[in-house]
Amino acid sequence: YRDKELRFEPSAYELKVQAEDSPPVIHRVWAYEVDTSQPIETSKTPDNRLLTAAIPKHTPGEHWHQVFKGDSSGARCLEPPYKLIETHDDVIMEIQVPFWIDRDDCRVDIIADAITIEVRNHITIARTFWKDEEEAKKKAWNGLGCPPRPFLPLLELAWDA
Repeated sequence: YRDKELRFEPSAYELKVQAEDSPPVIHRVWAYEVDTSQPIETSKTPDNRLLTAAIPKHTPGEHWHQVFKGDSSGARCLEPPYKLIETHDDVIMEIQVPFWIDRDDCRVDIIADAITIEVRNHITIARTFWKDEEEAKKKAWNGLGCPPRPFLPLLELAWDA
């Protein structure tokens, strides 16, 4: 992705996002009016894998039931089935489970670029993540004369009593 220009092309009618010389990844019609007189705030990662954009609504404060025509009503308002808590050293994924779930009902698999959490007969969550190789090279030495700590696997499940 890094060697291709990422094109973000919003209009009053639609949004198109595509990599150079590729078909659009997103080419959708807005469900509601956008304010084309206001600037759009965008941000993207150096390797072009992630793009965020703040699109101004034509009517500020209006509740949008969907972003694009054809989307399910309210689907974008769903809360994830977990809560993320991030500190300087840790990321905690907190999942509320029914009281009858035992430790043996839970399984967590962590590999280099993904995590899967399964709670038998309740929920399965699979997430992938990626590493910016250029940023990783810059941080290969953490300024203390030694390499950064290696990725540590999950060692325990924390149970809320």
